[in-house]
Amino acid sequence: MGISVSAPEINESLVGFTVTSPLNIRFGLSAIKNVGDKLAEAIVEERKKNGPFANMADYVARIDVGILNKKSMEALIKAGVFDTFEDRNKLLTNLEKLLEHARQEAKAKQTAQQGLFGAKSYKAKNISFLLESDKFGTFFRSSKQSKT
Repeated sequence: MGISVSAPEINESLVGFTVTSPLNIRFGLSAIKNVGDKLAEAIVEERKKNGPFANMADYVARIDVGILNKKSMEALIKAGVFDTFEDRNKLLTNLEKLLEHARQEAKAKQTAQQGLFGAKSYKAKNISFLLESDKFGTFFRSSKQSKT
């Protein structure tokens, strides 16, 4: 039949499978094992509301930290959803740091919303420092991984 299935992509996939052309189907986010409908819907809604995600910092800052967990993030990374942003191995290696950054961003955003007269002065921080490799070409590793 010649029908192809495109891999899931953070800025293109919808909750379920989507026909993108007569001979192409885009893999849906909720079809990825360990990614629930709630997270898939949150990703699609956030993207519709505020446009495509620019990078990983943008993604972790915009998705509710309450539904962002290690298991679902790992599944999204392994499925190739973030391939346009960064190498899968680098993301998996730094997953704990990304999640910690997401928690800190949520806390900072909450603090900014409670500021003087409710002014929204919050701006997401760049996380490229979390994903950079050192001069020897090895990636920063979490303390858990460096003990092995």
